[in-house]
Amino acid sequence: MQAVIFAAVGVLLIVAENAWNTFLPFDLTAAQFGFVWILSLGLLDYPIRGAVFAFAVGFIHDSLVGSLPGLDAAVYTTAYFFMMFSGKAFFPRSVIFHVIAVAGLTVIAVMLRSFFLFIFPSCDPMIGFSMADLPMQTLMNCAAAIAVFPFMFRLDDLTGPKRENIYYLPSSW
Repeated sequence: MQAVIFAAVGVLLIVAENAWNTFLPFDLTAAQFGFVWILSLGLLDYPIRGAVFAFAVGFIHDSLVGSLPGLDAAVYTTAYFFMMFSGKAFFPRSVIFHVIAVAGLTVIAVMLRSFFLFIFPSCDPMIGFSMADLPMQTLMNCAAAIAVFPFMFRLDDLTGPKRENIYYLPSSW
């Protein structure tokens, strides 16, 4: 049941991102809600499910944007694993960690996309991220992280298995 709820949230965030790009009258870089959602899954304790969601959301994003097939799927899955492994080393419920991690992984995602587009020169290099949009994209993703991360933690607490929260000391301490 939790996987269905997480998938529905992911689809709603992708729709919100595309609606932002389509219906806003001014040219503002949209936050990549699907990317931020994938990074929030990296801090939850579901490694296989999160990797599958990262690949699926990246592939859906590829399909909607019209970029090189598998480009965002590879970038999103790589970013998910970066977040999953870095979340084990730091305090994952800190808002400051969320913002710094999203900013860093947005830059890494842009570099990965640029690298893949450099390797495959037959595709249009203007698809997706561009280096000129990087500062604004990073700010928008960080702003989205402030809302998405706490929402996903709360949703995990409500729908997940009842277990001792590993991020806080037990109540007996």
